Amino acid sequence: MTRARLLLALAALIALLAAWHASAPPTALPADASATRFSAMRAMADVRLIGRNAHPVGSVEHGRVRARLVARMQALGLAPRVAAARAIKLKPGARGLAVDGAEVRNIVGVLPGYDSRLPAVLLMAHYDSVPSSPGAADDGAGLAAALETIRALKAGGPGRRDMILLFSDAEENGLLGARAFFDGDPAAARVGFVVNMDMRGGGGRAIMHETGRDAGGAIDLYRRTAIHPTTDSIAAWVERLIRNSSDFRVAVDRGLPGLNYAILDRQFDYHAASSTPERLDPRSLQHLGEQVLAVMRGLVDAAELPAAAPDPAYVSVLGLAVVAWPAWAGWLILGVGLAAGGIAWRRSASSAAGLRGVAAAAHLLLTLVLALMLARSATAIPFGFTVGRPLLAWWN
Repeated sequence: MTRARLLLALAALIALLAAWHASAPPTALPADASATRFSAMRAMADVRLIGRNAHPVGSVEHGRVRARLVARMQALGLAPRVAAARAIKLKPGARGLAVDGAEVRNIVGVLPGYDSRLPAVLLMAHYDSVPSSPGAADDGAGLAAALETIRALKAGGPGRRDMILLFSDAEENGLLGARAFFDGDPAAARVGFVVNMDMRGGGGRAIMHETGRDAGGAIDLYRRTAIHPTTDSIAAWVERLIRNSSDFRVAVDRGLPGLNYAILDRQFDYHAASSTPERLDPRSLQHLGEQVLAVMRGLVDAAELPAAAPDPAYVSVLGLAVVAWPAWAGWLILGVGLAAGGIAWRRSASSAAGLRGVAAAAHLLLTLVLALMLARSATAIPFGFTVGRPLLAWWN
C-alpha cells in the first residue's frame, strides 16, 4: 500500500509539473534574434511608445499613436493610408435606442504577395484605448505584435497572396472603426480570412479563443501551424454565445472566417491605469506573436484558404498539440461517461455519502453567490468585471 501511494503521489507531482509548464509562456526572444523569428523584445519598443499614455478617440495622444503607426508601416513598405469615415452603432438603452458614433480614421496597408488576384488575409488590431488606461496591453500588444509579424513575414520573402494590415479606430466606442472598414472600405471586399488580436490582460499564455462559423478548416490550419498552442472549443462556443465585443465580431457577422487571439491573465490591468508597458509580460507577447506569425505564414503561402466545414470539438494538450474530433463524438463520449457514472453510483455502497458531498458542494456554491450579491448590494457596485474591480480587489 505504501508503494502504491508513493506511485500515486509521484504521478500527481508529474501531472502538476506538466500542467505548470503548459501554462507558462515561452522565453521572450531578444532584439537580435533571427530576422525571420518573432521577437518580443523588438516588439516591446513599439509597446513602450504606444502605451505611454491613454489615447482615447479624438485625443492628442490618439493622434500621436496614429502618426507613430503610419511611420512604422511606411518603414515596412506597406504604403499606409488613413481612411476617414463616419460610423454609428445603435444599441438598446434604458430609455430606448442609444447611439454610439464617431469620426473614425482607420489605418490600412498592404504587404503584397505573388498573386494579388487571390483573396487576401487580414491582420487587425485596434489603436484606441479607453480614457482610463494607457492601453499597453489593450491593444498596444496587438499593434506591436502585428508590426513585428509583418517584419518577420517580409524577411522571409513574399507570400502567395496579399496580406492587409488594419489598425482600426474607435473599437472602445462600439467597434466603430471595424464597422466602417467592413461596410465601406474597398479593401474589405478582398478579404478572405481574418486574424484579430485584442487583449484582456497583461500576462500568461495567449489563447486562440474565438473562430468564425463553420470553422473546421480554420481549426485544421491552426492545428498544423500553432506553436505552443493554447485553445479549446468551449471558449469559442462561449464567445459565440455571449457575442464577445471585439472587432472580430464585426467580421464574423459579415460571414468571414478567421481566428481571434488574446492575452487573458493579469486581468486587473484590463482597462486600468496600471496597464503600462512595464506591466506587460514580454513572454506573453512572445507567445502571442509566435502563434500569429505561424498561422499568418500558413495563410499567405496557402494555395487555398481554409474551407468552411462543420465546427469540431478541440482542445490543446499541454501546449504541445491540438486534438480535434467531430462534435457528435463529444456527445457520445459524454453519454457513455454519464451512463458509467450512473452504474457506479447504483453499485456503490456509499451512495448516500456521495449524495451528501454533492449537496455540500451545491450549498457552498450558493453561499458564495449569495455573499457576492450581498457585497454588491452593500457597496452599490454593479455586475461586470471592469466596474467590479474594487470589490474583486477587496475580496482577494
